[in-house]
Amino acid sequence: MSSREPPDQIETDVRTLARLLPQVLHGLKRGAPDGIREAMAEGRLAPRHMPVLRHVTLDGPISVTLLAERLGVTLAAASLMVSELDASGFVERAPDPADRRRTLVSAAPAVGGLLESCFRSGDPFRHALTQLEPAERAVFLRGLGLLAAELAERRPPA
Repeated sequence: MSSREPPDQIETDVRTLARLLPQVLHGLKRGAPDGIREAMAEGRLAPRHMPVLRHVTLDGPISVTLLAERLGVTLAAASLMVSELDASGFVERAPDPADRRRTLVSAAPAVGGLLESCFRSGDPFRHALTQLEPAERAVFLRGLGLLAAELAERRPPA
C-alpha cells in the first residue's frame, strides 16, 4: 500500500474487486457461443476446460507437456483434462509426426469453428486489454497474477 493512500482505500478496492469478479465470470459464461453453453449445461464441458481449449485453439496442435506448463498444472492434471475433452469430442489426440512418443492435442474438426469464434473473433480478453495502454496492461496483469498466486497458495480452513 502506498504511504499516500488513505487507510480505507484498500477496503474499497477489495469490495470493488469482489463485486467485479462475479460479473466477469457470469459475462464469460453468458457470452460463450451456444455450443459451448450447451456442452456446459450437459456437463460435457466445465470452466476448468476453457483454458485448455483456449491454448489448443490459439496454439495447437500442442503437446500435453507444453499444455501443462502453460496452464501451470501437473502433467497428470493436463492429461486428465485432455482425456475429458477428447471423450466430449472437443479435442483430438494424435502422435507427433516428429517424435511418435509425444502426443499432440488439437481442436476436433467438428468444433474448430466454434472454438475459433469463442477465442479469436469476439474475445473479451483481447478487446479489454486493447483498451489499456501497455503500462496499464502490465500493472493489471501483475495484479491478476498476484491474485492467482494468492489463491493457489490458499488452503481450505480446517
